[in-house]
Amino acid sequence: MKRTSIEDRRRAYLVFSIVASIDIIGLYFFFHDVRLALHGWLFYYVPFLIMWLLKDLMEASRKKRQQEASIDE
Repeated sequence: MKRTSIEDRRRAYLVFSIVASIDIIGLYFFFHDVRLALHGWLFYYVPFLIMWLLKDLMEASRKKRQQEASIDE
């Protein structure tokens, strides 16, 4: 039995990838330096993005469990 549906997981990873790409591109244009952009992205944005990804995956799992519980009743 899967914990989450593929669509919810795919959506979470897609949103994570899009936001991470926009963040690193924005930091590059802000700092005008690849090294500073990567440093800011890795140590500031990535932890928040990972927390956001985990939150989305937990919500997808919770939604799946609620759907399974409603089917079982």
